[in-house]
Amino acid sequence: MINLIKIDNKEFNNSQLPILFQEPEYARYFYILVYNKFNVLKFSAQSEIDPIVKKIGQRIAIGIDQSVGFWDISKKKISRTLSLPSFFYDFYFSKKYIFIVCEVDIVILEINTLIEYKSLTFSEYIDHIELKNNSLMIKFINDDIKSIFI
Repeated sequence: MINLIKIDNKEFNNSQLPILFQEPEYARYFYILVYNKFNVLKFSAQSEIDPIVKKIGQRIAIGIDQSVGFWDISKKKISRTLSLPSFFYDFYFSKKYIFIVCEVDIVILEINTLIEYKSLTFSEYIDHIELKNNSLMIKFINDDIKSIFI
């Protein structure tokens, strides 16, 4: 079971948990990630939007603001963090890739290695994406649609 617990700045600073990512200058919200009743890591954020937390196999993916991080459940350690080019929206997954969807960018990581496969930048804001076989359909807020073969 995965839970996020909001904590205050003092608790954040006093905790000895590993830091997934931190906004030292702009942080207003502080969290502890709990997995199977154990506190595993901490992170901070500047926005009041709830972080997106998803389990992918033996990893937990967390995204908020312009940061994404992955906790390896079996190794009990942070496996990767990324600073994003624009604000994070959501994660999507295929058998081979993790799609990190941002305002105007999509960062694609290989699911097994978390190595960046490709990064896409657009001039319009992304509404959402749809995955079909090896095709990525991107829907923008202005109702444009773009298909990309992955």
